[in-house]
Amino acid sequence: MNKLIRTPLLIVGLLVVTPQLSVALATEPDDVIARVGDEIITFHDLDVTINSSALVGIPIPSPGTPQRTEMRLTLLDKSISADLLYLDALAKGLDKSAVFEDDVQRYSDAILGSMYREEYLIGDLQISDQEIRDYFKKNYAEGTPFTQDVHMAIEAMIRQKHFKEKVATLRERLRQGVDVRVFEDEIAPAGDAERKSTEVVASIDGEPVLWGEVRQALAAPVETADKSRREKLNEFIDAKIMTRKARAAGMEQTPGYQRRLKEFKRSTLVNTNRARLAEKLSPTEEEIRQYFEKNKAKITIPELRKVQMVVVSSREEAVDIKKQLGASELTFFQAAAKYSIDPNAKMNLGEIGWVPKGSGFEELDKVTFALKPDEVGGPVESPAGWHLVKVVDVRKAEYDDIDDRSTWTKARRLLMHERENDYVVELRKNTYPVKVYEDVFSRLTQQEVDAVNAKQANQEAK
Repeated sequence: MNKLIRTPLLIVGLLVVTPQLSVALATEPDDVIARVGDEIITFHDLDVTINSSALVGIPIPSPGTPQRTEMRLTLLDKSISADLLYLDALAKGLDKSAVFEDDVQRYSDAILGSMYREEYLIGDLQISDQEIRDYFKKNYAEGTPFTQDVHMAIEAMIRQKHFKEKVATLRERLRQGVDVRVFEDEIAPAGDAERKSTEVVASIDGEPVLWGEVRQALAAPVETADKSRREKLNEFIDAKIMTRKARAAGMEQTPGYQRRLKEFKRSTLVNTNRARLAEKLSPTEEEIRQYFEKNKAKITIPELRKVQMVVVSSREEAVDIKKQLGASELTFFQAAAKYSIDPNAKMNLGEIGWVPKGSGFEELDKVTFALKPDEVGGPVESPAGWHLVKVVDVRKAEYDDIDDRSTWTKARRLLMHERENDYVVELRKNTYPVKVYEDVFSRLTQQEVDAVNAKQANQEAK
């Protein structure tokens, strides 16, 4: 049975656990687990992010496990930081910039056009059982079993065929009742440099399409310029018609559109704010070098050695075994299995695995990291006994030289991360209140654990 591990909500620099939980719950949905200014974070929000992680190849912890809880806490930390940077971006007026407004408009048009295309021009491609059976009779040899796999394969082929047919007639259906005119002379590549942004290259129901709108869309290789420009202009016109029809159909009011637009605005503002902070907080060369010297332990990956070891009770025995190893009378595996007093030796045959420099007994460490691969060192005494050591493999230290570009880049990245984190912490302390409802988080996590346990119990009962 799974058991809830009550991990404290220690979100560094960002956490305030409000004691007025009952007041908060009276005005907020049951799954609100944090509030940053006027922004809320819900338990459901975190799970949506976790479940989408599979799309980018990140393993998803099972519901009801401590690993799932740990991932939620990590995401909650990131969500709080993003909310603080979002509110900071609004306070700076980044949402009022012409660049942002243009980006939002382009995204809005693209989303609306895509939604209209899928709903009204492509639609739900329903395939009937009769279509599948007719296809089977016509295209499969007599006597072929009509299995579920065959059924699914035929359905996929028919669906693809219908999709291609709809796409082939999409422009014709889209433009029914729409007066589209393309002014061929205006899209010829000659004269692009002198062409004014206000020149009309086409029209849709009398509404002009200007060169400034399509300049980038019409960029094409010289050898296919005429054909590519004409087709790209038609694609631009199709997109414009779909966007216009989507607005006429009220798609701007749908929850799906509103959610996607809000997410785009939010992520764009957060990223823009981060980019500006990166410029503002960018360290000098000397600051990066100073940071490296102070933080070598967390920047450098120490040298690692894959080690085998034999541990015996006396120096004399160790010397004798080393002689046998040198004379090839004994392999290191045999020595570990036969003589080592390490209780695990018979199972691991003396294989200790990868060890970092400075992680063990000082004298033993010195010998281990002075050896070459396949060289046997010792005897060396430790509280455990007398050791013979063999280095099987070596991994050199990484990020240990600030003059190396990869080390410099890593040090700078970590320093920038710390500076941004400090900036975000100051926002929480001095500008935007942050509340985390620990009781709600624990209650919902426990409910998930209970549900998983109940399901397991039902399965075991069957």
